[in-house]
Amino acid sequence: MKKTTQKEIADKLGLHVRTVSRVLNNADSVKSETRQRVIEELNKYGYFFKTHTKPETVAVDIQSGYLEKNALLLIEMLSLHDLHFLMTNHKKDLQHFYRTIQNADVVVFCSTPDAEIIEETARLNPDIYRINLFSHGIPGAEVSIEPDNDVLAKRSAKYLAQNGHKNIWIISSEENISVLERTKSFMGEMAVSYPECICRIISGRLNIELGEILEHELEKTSDVPTALYCPGLYLGWHAALVLQKLQYKVPEEISLLINDLPEEFSYEMPFKPDTVYSRISDTLELAQFHILNRLMLKRANSIVASPGTHLQINGSVRNLNK
Repeated sequence: MKKTTQKEIADKLGLHVRTVSRVLNNADSVKSETRQRVIEELNKYGYFFKTHTKPETVAVDIQSGYLEKNALLLIEMLSLHDLHFLMTNHKKDLQHFYRTIQNADVVVFCSTPDAEIIEETARLNPDIYRINLFSHGIPGAEVSIEPDNDVLAKRSAKYLAQNGHKNIWIISSEENISVLERTKSFMGEMAVSYPECICRIISGRLNIELGEILEHELEKTSDVPTALYCPGLYLGWHAALVLQKLQYKVPEEISLLINDLPEEFSYEMPFKPDTVYSRISDTLELAQFHILNRLMLKRANSIVASPGTHLQINGSVRNLNK
């Protein structure tokens, strides 16, 4: 979209360009009705501006473990800015979380909250700006930041199909929204763009049961797939352990492709799989942008922001075309 100048905005509204400038600079000398008109027009063209004139309080709601590490990284990235941080964990102490967000300007969820928590946050503090990291499709926040599951899955399908794989098993689970979305998008892309590919879903709970199901299916089949697609790290970890246990050679006998590759992965895998993923650092940079530069109107549509998609080739997907 071509950026519109302040003068063009002013001309369209019948105002002086200095009036538009004063709105952008949050000056008190502009009438509230005029400010509203200018903001509504600017909002149509993707303009952002800082609304605060004093140090702001940012509540960072964490979930112990991997997400907590990301929250601390985000705070470190923002440490040079004029912000005051408060840490909460609504899953451990809900009342402390509610007390904290009542005095905060921004809340950043690194805690996979449910929709009720997000809604209650706005009820207790109507002016708070809510940013949900790794949101897994949960609605309600002004900004939701998560990998684009559709793009990840379609790129994965294209990568396997273009490497000649026509018999693919998808290791999936109904317990995770992102996994389900990726599974459906992968199947859809294959059906539309690569109809010659045969795909089968192997599904189970996100625990040892899933590995047992995959192991059982591989042992009894007479038509071993050429590739396994795992739309999540934990799924990929289970698949890799099963392949190791059954002594499959990767990629000579079977290929493995997974989604998601965080900079720090706590599961030790027997080999490095090929991955289609979004960088955690890109997600945190998006969060930093939306903390420092916020939509001018809270009533504007919520934003779903996604980091870019990358392919990392580690040699676990064989090219069958060669």
